[in-house]
Amino acid sequence: MDLCLLATVLHVIKFTLAEGSLFGEVRRILRPGGRLAVLNCSMADLCFGPPAQLRITPEELDELVRPHGLERERLEDLGFNYLALYRKK
Repeated sequence: MDLCLLATVLHVIKFTLAEGSLFGEVRRILRPGGRLAVLNCSMADLCFGPPAQLRITPEELDELVRPHGLERERLEDLGFNYLALYRKK
């Protein structure tokens, strides 16, 4: 795969992310140089979206994907959301 997109889903599986199986599988299916794009709710106090305690900061996300050979290329603040783009080493 050239690109894997995870859009506003990490809060659903936050408590299982630490085991690494999701990002290990993402790494497995991406070609060398392939990208992972993650669209996630920001930590801002919003009247919608998942509860704040289930949200993941960009820094927490970096810590989760780094062990799987994915390096952040870019981070965009989209207001209520952020978009983090990673590339497979």
